Amino acid sequence: MGGAATATPRTVDPHAHALPRKEPPIARLVRLEGTKPVEIKPSDRSVWVCTCGLSRTFPLCDGSHKKCPKTEGEEAGKLHVYDRDNKRVVEVRDED
Repeated sequence: MGGAATATPRTVDPHAHALPRKEPPIARLVRLEGTKPVEIKPSDRSVWVCTCGLSRTFPLCDGSHKKCPKTEGEEAGKLHVYDRDNKRVVEVRDED
């Protein structure tokens, strides 16, 4: 009956191999300049890698960039902080 093999989608946990912590993690500002994901074609299906830093499944893209307002009008070298819904800027400050 030799039919074609099909790939089954699977969930990837980027923290699966993380060591247990005794203290809370340290927050860091990571500067990512991408505005859209990067497509990688390892085999018969595409994998999208996040370049904006908004994905909840980072390093894989989950489409969160679509919910964020366009970056047009944002001044280079400034940190634009959005509200929880990523709909409006609540703070603009110089990046260090």
